[in-house]
Amino acid sequence: MNLQQIQTIDDVILKWTGKIDDYLVDFSMKLARNGAWKFANEFSLVPENEIKTALTNRDQRVAGKVKVILKPGWVAIIALRIIRITERGSVTEKIRKLK
Repeated sequence: MNLQQIQTIDDVILKWTGKIDDYLVDFSMKLARNGAWKFANEFSLVPENEIKTALTNRDQRVAGKVKVILKPGWVAIIALRIIRITERGSVTEKIRKLK
């Protein structure tokens, strides 16, 4: 048995989506980098007595975005559950099958 037989649903998803995952990661990294740079430039202009407020506001905005990751919605949850269901067996069992 080979790895392709073990990862059937993953292969289907990857063939269907192509390089979308790479694009999304690259896009997310660029977005995060640009956001951090923008905040750094804005933060450098904040008066010393307003630093704590500026940081609190930034933390709240970032926390709001984290909620999207922690609670992705039903479509993502269902897709991930389908993947988990099709990946039966422990890591040890999969390694044994590959030998």
